[in-house]
Amino acid sequence: MFADKGIGEWGYAAVIEVDGYKILFDTGNKPKTVLLNTLDLNVDLLDVEDVFLSHNHSDHMGGVC
Repeated sequence: MFADKGIGEWGYAAVIEVDGYKILFDTGNKPKTVLLNTLDLNVDLLDVEDVFLSHNHSDHMGGVC
């Protein structure tokens, strides 16, 4: 909801990387927010191996659309 950089919205998304393995955990509320924020934050989604959706609420999976 609050962001120092990128778009803040009601929702959640995080890129998690451990030992070179990268996942996208949830995708936020709106379809383009996660993509625009990764561009703004210089995060590359091309090497994301998996997307994990924590639960079926739009503020966690709206970016899948």
